[in-house]
Amino acid sequence: MQKIVLIILLLANMGWANCPNFTTYQAEKELLSLESQIAIWDNAYFINGHSLIPDEVYDQVLNRYQQLLICFPNYQQTDFSQQVIINHKIIHPVVHTGVKKLTSIDAIKNWMVNKTDLWLQPKIDGVAVTLIYEHGILVSAISRGNGSYGENWTEKVKLMPMVPQKIITLTPQVLLQGELFWLVENHIQKQHGSNNYRSKVAGTLMEKLPNHDKLSQIRFWVWEWPAGPPMMTQRLTELKQMGFNYGVDDTTAISTFLQAQAIREQLFNSPLNYPTDGIIIREGKRPAGQYWQVKEPYWIIAWKYPIQEKLTVVKDIQFSVGRTGKISTIIYIEPITIDSKKITRLYLGSINQLIKTDIAIGDSIAVKLSGQSIPQLKSIVWRAVDRKKQPLPDEKVFTFMTCFTYSKACHQQFLARLAWLSGKQGFNFNHISQATWLKLVNEGKVTSVISWLELELNDFANIPSISEQQANNLFAQFQLAKQSSFVLWLAALGITDLPPTINQYCWQDIVLWSIDEWQTKTNISLSKAKKYRLLVNSEQINKLQKTLARQKVSGFF
Repeated sequence: MQKIVLIILLLANMGWANCPNFTTYQAEKELLSLESQIAIWDNAYFINGHSLIPDEVYDQVLNRYQQLLICFPNYQQTDFSQQVIINHKIIHPVVHTGVKKLTSIDAIKNWMVNKTDLWLQPKIDGVAVTLIYEHGILVSAISRGNGSYGENWTEKVKLMPMVPQKIITLTPQVLLQGELFWLVENHIQKQHGSNNYRSKVAGTLMEKLPNHDKLSQIRFWVWEWPAGPPMMTQRLTELKQMGFNYGVDDTTAISTFLQAQAIREQLFNSPLNYPTDGIIIREGKRPAGQYWQVKEPYWIIAWKYPIQEKLTVVKDIQFSVGRTGKISTIIYIEPITIDSKKITRLYLGSINQLIKTDIAIGDSIAVKLSGQSIPQLKSIVWRAVDRKKQPLPDEKVFTFMTCFTYSKACHQQFLARLAWLSGKQGFNFNHISQATWLKLVNEGKVTSVISWLELELNDFANIPSISEQQANNLFAQFQLAKQSSFVLWLAALGITDLPPTINQYCWQDIVLWSIDEWQTKTNISLSKAKKYRLLVNSEQINKLQKTLARQKVSGFF
């Protein structure tokens, strides 16, 4: 029973309430595919220092992988982490440890309990490296690699003029661990995100021919001196005397969670000259470097900024027809929350965009919020092994000239027309939403985009969920619409963006206009002039015109 409870808690923490409905064969294929993808990312990051996906998305993928292992415990796991040590050239004299990433406030508070020598550092979003100085001269630079082995970056780092090439010290050998980062100006992490600054550093390191402008943009942030004095204050003092500023000046002693929270918030929202992705909280005193291991140590944690990109799974793909007949793609996803906003779907755009991105049901995608808090597809993280593609609708079925009257096939476009004409672009009706129109359509009260004009007050009786007060409101606004201008009624019929000067004309005038006259008198584009001339001379619009004439609407009689 305890094991079942543990599994449920783990699944909840990873974002899935239930295990996916995979057969054993499907699960094996998905896990093998995921392992292969993770190995590709790891090789790029640990060997080349190049991050193919954001850290926060990578962490979520690992969570998803661990969940699948819990759901399918009989799977024989591949040790994909071992694939990344092939071709490593240099062994680290002192290994790079990992860092435990805590996300909940309670977990961070619990970690800080009974610890008195705590220090906070910005978590720099750069490329981890070991620098070795002998008698004050830089002699070696090794990429983090897998923590035990790394690539030889000495030649390139020696060409970085702003990375200390000489330091002031009497210590025969000084080994430092830190971060190569891209110097920026007024970078506000909350607004600008990572901006691929880490990739810029990695790319500069990988270029065959040195680019001195780029090399001059890179700085070194020291965050550890494994063989340094045991106390943090002394380490910082001596590092400062050696000539290091980044990582020394920004390390702050803290004693409470509230201090850590305030500094984290300040770093996230303030202009800085370095990119960050959270904070590091560490104990000042820790074991000497020879005792470190390539795993998460007990003396240090990371508290990253709120996740800006969330991993989710495509559950369904549907299509929506708009007012003008344009078909849009809607991606329904496994529910996620970003910045307290629950997201269950996102709009991808046109069918061509769906074809271009090649998204299918079952794919895992990263979603972020735009500046206007609109969910957007950021990337396809990996494609499912068994993918289900939706049949594409025929884009020729619906046009700007279709669905002025209701039919089952026209359901979406017809409702979109009604919602538009009652919105701010049209009559600006109060408390009349698409849901209101749907009620009237379902009851057979509205059968064309203007048939609501002919409704009497008693026609609203016995319509479910429309009260007497609502009925009076609807009827009053519908009657008032009869007094609207000619140009506004043309917009309701889909003839939009016309100037107020059109009110001097009437229907009998515009049906006779040539394409040139449409352009001259309305200042619209040639393509619109052609469309509008077709529309006003179409049979279905002329039927609507007769109704408007009977209702004595301005310009139609």
